[in-house]
Amino acid sequence: MTFDKFLDTVREYQQHHPAQRYGQSVMNVLRSIRPELYDRACAENLDIFYTNDSAEIDATLAWLEQRFSHDPA
Repeated sequence: MTFDKFLDTVREYQQHHPAQRYGQSVMNVLRSIRPELYDRACAENLDIFYTNDSAEIDATLAWLEQRFSHDPA
């Protein structure tokens, strides 16, 4: 899966779960489709489940984009 497809999936997920924060949606989708990256993100303190901070979200998304491009599943 490409990073762009991942973001599309997050957007779809958010449409079905509008009460969730964006970071929460990102982490839920990530855990579902790439559990190994979810675990790595958590281990690297990049878990954005509970945040609304755009800088933290951007940092995690940048990290994920690199992982998706270097380690596509």
